[in-house]
Amino acid sequence: MQISVGRRRLLGGAGTTLIAITVTGATRTLTPAEALAADAPIHRLTGAERSCLDTMGEIMLPGSPAAGLAHYVDDQLGRASADSLLFARYLDLDIPLPVFYSQGFAAVDGLAVGIGGKPLAELPREDATTLIRSMIDGGIKGWSPAAAALFYTAVRNDAIDVVYGGPHGMELLGIPVMQHAPAPSAW
Repeated sequence: MQISVGRRRLLGGAGTTLIAITVTGATRTLTPAEALAADAPIHRLTGAERSCLDTMGEIMLPGSPAAGLAHYVDDQLGRASADSLLFARYLDLDIPLPVFYSQGFAAVDGLAVGIGGKPLAELPREDATTLIRSMIDGGIKGWSPAAAALFYTAVRNDAIDVVYGGPHGMELLGIPVMQHAPAPSAW
């Protein structure tokens, strides 16, 4: 899912990530929430990774899965690192972004299985929340505190971008939207 956006449209929609999907030969540009509502296909995340991401997102920032977090991450993983808007891009990682996310979701689900015998998405909410919180306080055995906190930070910032990026997010926060180049339509 690649998108080509002109300067004016990019500035007008700064913070609003758009996803291009092709349905029966026609390409449409959607926000992550619209892609979710349209049941747009996920191409890069496995079902287990998507479940892990949605569970992490709901714990870290309630409402982020409904805002299209999985569609956003999936779309951005398909872009060249230099074009990706994922927060991990700015972490100067030695591995490609898709590998970073895949290994991170595998580590989280592996820890969940070690704790409760099930992947994160299938744990009771309290146990899943405890596991996610332990990522930021260094309380995870078998995963270095720095790596756990780094993955937590990347996913949480991606969730924040999806929920609060763009004019709609500013309105949710009660911040007046005063764009230099207003978007051509409301998203």
